[in-house]
This record gives sequence, C-alpha cells and structure tokens, in this order.
Amino acid sequence: MPKFVRLPWPPASLVLALGLPPAACDGARPLSTDDAAVQAVGDCQSDSYAGRAIGRARADASAAATQWGCGVFRGSALGLAYAGNLGGSDGEQTLALVGKTALQQAGDDGTGTALAWGTVGRKVRGTAFRYDGWSATLVHTAALSAGWTGHVNLGATYQRASHALTARWSVAAEHALPGRLRVGVEAFADDRDRAPWIQAGASGDLPFHGVSINASWGTQLSPTRNRLATLGTTVDF
Repeated sequence: MPKFVRLPWPPASLVLALGLPPAACDGARPLSTDDAAVQAVGDCQSDSYAGRAIGRARADASAAATQWGCGVFRGSALGLAYAGNLGGSDGEQTLALVGKTALQQAGDDGTGTALAWGTVGRKVRGTAFRYDGWSATLVHTAALSAGWTGHVNLGATYQRASHALTARWSVAAEHALPGRLRVGVEAFADDRDRAPWIQAGASGDLPFHGVSINASWGTQLSPTRNRLATLGTTVDF
C-alpha cells in the first residue's frame, strides 16, 4: 500500500480522549506503520481521512487529517500535514512539515530502509500555531513469502508542551489481492502506554487513475478496550 510519510502524532483530541499511542492514527493510510518507499521526483500524493475513537473509560472523540507531499530530490520527499478535532470545545489543530529520506533505496521487491521525520505546530481556539515538537522514525521494509510484504518501524516523538519524549514501535504485513484490493494487519505501542494495539486495514483502487479508498479498524489489548475506526482516500498525481 503506497504511503508518503506519517503524521508525527495523531490529533490531540484522540490522544486525550483515549490515551492513544503516537502511531494510532497518523497519515500513512490505511495502517499506521510506514513503509520504506519514497516518491520519485515530481510524483505527489494526498492522503485524507476521518477517524473516531471509542473507549469504555473515556469520552468518544473524532478527528480529521489531510497530508500532501511530493518527491523533491532523488530519495527524498517533503510534505505538509494538517489535523484537527471534530466537535471539540478547544478547537485544537496541528500543522506539520513532514519528510522521508531513503537510507537504502527500495529494490524491485520493495526491500529498503528510510528515515521519516516531522516537526509540528499546534494551536487551540483563540491562539496562533506554535512549535510543539518533532518526530523521527526508522522504517524498514522487506519482502516476505507468498506475496506478503513486512514493515518494521522504530521511532520517537517529543512534545514540547508536556516535555515528553516517547519511544514507539510498530510491525505490519501487507498483501495485494485480485481486483485491485490490498489488505494489511499491524501491531503498535509506545513506552508510555505499553498495552499494544492490533489493527487491520484495507484499500481498493477506484476506476479513476490514481484514486483509492481505504479503511481501518483497531482495538487496544487493555481492559478499557479502546477502539479506533478510520475512513479515507488517497490520490496519486
């Protein structure tokens, strides 16, 4: 499933509502785990989605995000990402400069390594955007057996407001099906909320060149049984 780069962390509305890990609902659609592919120079992609988080112990929360990026140099891509809560009283929003650089160019089978990064500004209603932290993730992709592709992410985020440095990990496997359909499964967690998430996603190409739709559903392996559902679209141009 081609992806650009991930939002460094999800909109704060979802984080505060369910205590989600940083990888829970970023822009790498439809899963949270990134792959090592980097757009060629001049190739661009937009990702947009809406998500809803549900939990037993906390109020439900919804958010939306969009990300636009292009290959700008050989092995490097840059983009802008925006996210905001839906219906929240504080009107919290994030705006991020994001990028990805190939450390080992992906081969014909997709195997490769890259560094994804981002720097984030955040605002609430009545204030201006202010710098609020950064994210860096080492991404490795490898071809597996029977047409499956695997991904491993190891990364960290820093949030200035809380002075919190958070380490995170994620692993995923993806597979292409007949009929222009793709499916994937993943697990992810961080060192602040160690209960892992299990998530599944699917995407399918529409009969328009470069346009696809995607959806994901995940649950946290904890007594609160937090859940997250998203629906989005990707456009390559």
